[in-house]
Amino acid sequence: MEPFTRLTGEETDALAVTEKELDDCIKNLVKVFVLGNDPSLMFVTHLEPIIIILLNLHMTITFGVSHLRDPVKQIVERYLKYSDRSTSLLMLRAFALDEEPITTQKRTKMMHKDVVFANGEEGGVKMIKKVEAGQSFYVTDDEKAIVVQDLLEESKDKALYSQFFLSLMEDLTNAMIDDDQEFDPELPEAVPGQDIEQQLLDLEKHLDSTMHRMRKNLMVIRLLGLLSEDKSFQDNLLKESEKMIQFVTSSVRRAAVGVKNGVESSTMAVQSLNMALSILTVHLTQANVSKDDWVKMQESVDDLEILSQHKDERISKISGQLHNLVRTQGIMIEEVKNLKEKTSQIKAETEKMREKANEIKQMKSDKENRAMDEKKAQLKEKAEELKKTKRETVKTKPKETKYQSLEEATV
Repeated sequence: MEPFTRLTGEETDALAVTEKELDDCIKNLVKVFVLGNDPSLMFVTHLEPIIIILLNLHMTITFGVSHLRDPVKQIVERYLKYSDRSTSLLMLRAFALDEEPITTQKRTKMMHKDVVFANGEEGGVKMIKKVEAGQSFYVTDDEKAIVVQDLLEESKDKALYSQFFLSLMEDLTNAMIDDDQEFDPELPEAVPGQDIEQQLLDLEKHLDSTMHRMRKNLMVIRLLGLLSEDKSFQDNLLKESEKMIQFVTSSVRRAAVGVKNGVESSTMAVQSLNMALSILTVHLTQANVSKDDWVKMQESVDDLEILSQHKDERISKISGQLHNLVRTQGIMIEEVKNLKEKTSQIKAETEKMREKANEIKQMKSDKENRAMDEKKAQLKEKAEELKKTKRETVKTKPKETKYQSLEEATV
């Protein structure tokens, strides 16, 4: 890994790394991490110090012709696949947003900011100064966004895909919050009498910070746009829709307050809101949106109506359409709720009537049974009296003698 670790040091040391050194290093990494060992979590963590550099290398050669493309891709995919999900998410975000990842041991290093990879003469890669690259950062960031999406798809980890998307939604919300705080992009003023070199360094730092913030926000919007167009991801996001709606409605609410108070929206705020509304439209126009999502959206009906008056034509149109859609669904939910309540009342009344009918039937049956029992008792009583009368008749009748008369005796 030594050639890659030198890329994190001084600019001169980074530029001194040769194409052959990088080529040999990649081949050795493939032997160690891809061909020669089981992909255990403990083992792939050894790639952590240089994984962001490898991701940048992967991006550089993905859109070109290089014999290193497949080997580098194998190393990167193996790391993302066999690391724990939180680590993979952290590294992908750090790569996408060009920010140093905050890890427990702080082992991950970033490549020197003034050097980049370029195609080498032998089909590999070499190091050059960033100013010599001659490529617009818009193109570079477009390529990076595509690479990130491809890596997420190749991982086949739906949960990682969803978590990455939701983390971007949170970034979008935070970007709008920062915009509300009126971030000042103006350059610091020169102070006479102070160290000129230090003032130039402060100016450069200020410009770098401003540019990084702008590129980060644009990358968030770019990635959200790419990911939200993926149909399979849209279906998977339904499982995480509650968090997504929470972030979007938060952005909608903040924007509505600004419109209501007559606050002029910045370009970044307009782009962020456009993206939030687009994502919301994609989600709410699916066939299997849950009832809970529609209920949650009822909280934003008034905000969407306010945004329908936005100066941006697209925001105004989408907000108006969403307002009508959400309000209609709200009416339907309320009607279904009332219908269910009435149905429950009818069922309750029907049950009461059934119980009353059963009660009447039981009373009638009890009455008939009592009448039958009384008749049986009367018959039994008469039978007993008849038997008693018979017995008494037998007892009172005179006994006959053997010879009832003299004539019978004479005969």
